[in-house]
Amino acid sequence: MTADATSEQERRRALIAAERKALRLFDAIEAKGLLKAGQSEREVEQDIYQIALKQFGVEKHWHKRIVRSGPNTLMIAADNPPVRTIDRNDIVYVDLGPVFEDWEAEDVELEGEDGAPAIAPANPTLVDRSAG
Repeated sequence: MTADATSEQERRRALIAAERKALRLFDAIEAKGLLKAGQSEREVEQDIYQIALKQFGVEKHWHKRIVRSGPNTLMIAADNPPVRTIDRNDIVYVDLGPVFEDWEAEDVELEGEDGAPAIAPANPTLVDRSAG
């Protein structure tokens, strides 16, 4: 096996490990029941930050952490809409950018269903941050 093949296998293993951590983070968020009507977007973002730090050792985020609900989900990342309180049946969008070792998990949507928000990963993509 060549050095390039070994390096690619190591990258793949790291990617899979980071993906599993990201999914466990979302399981922990769901288990804590953080997404509920009456919570502000800011409160949810801060609670998720604490779980990521304390349970998963996430100290770095490659961009600002975003939690948006209802009409705020239509804003782009650069926007800073007023913080709103999550309403019953809101869709909640979360973009945290947690860095697991050298890998970053990206773009997850949390959707409200029957008045009880639930987590639903929407194509989590992991980005290698070691390459540059």
